[in-house]
Amino acid sequence: RLPRVFREGGCILWIDEAEKMLGAFTKSGDDSTSGTGSCLMQIILTYLQERNDDPLDNAYLMLTFNDGRALPDALLRPGRFDTRIWMMLPKPEEREAIFKLHLQRRNRLLKDFDIKELVARTENWTGAEIEGVVKQMTLRAFRRKTKNEMNLLASVLGDITPAFESSTSDGHSQEQWALESNYLQSRIQRE
Repeated sequence: RLPRVFREGGCILWIDEAEKMLGAFTKSGDDSTSGTGSCLMQIILTYLQERNDDPLDNAYLMLTFNDGRALPDALLRPGRFDTRIWMMLPKPEEREAIFKLHLQRRNRLLKDFDIKELVARTENWTGAEIEGVVKQMTLRAFRRKTKNEMNLLASVLGDITPAFESSTSDGHSQEQWALESNYLQSRIQRE
């Protein structure tokens, strides 16, 4: 049973990168965390089962993960969580917002950048990868005392292959897993 504060006051219980903490089990059930993963898994599964019978349970449980295929089936079976969402790669308008956000955070004037070109060049990029190239550009601009930061940013973009397009990426198979696991209700649409 969770502590009283979880039940009466409500809270968000967020487990980030859940597959690293709870996905330590092999298909044969071995626990590579010397028992810690097994203990945590049992606590979470018991809580998920018992909370249905507790009218005072006001907790919102959220798991985030990079690779759901590494999570145990017992955790992902239907009924464990009310909502299941698979985050797709950002769409063009989302990439535009991400570029604007990170350029402004680094005190750059948006008028100095061709945002539409940057968006067009970053299909299949994650938000973290876009943030990384903006950060890299600002560091290089400082070291080189560069005035034309748009050209520098375009150069940094050219130096990087997004993880989704890498030959070692398993992004496509993860999306297939999400589709088969009902995280995606319809076919994946790419723009």
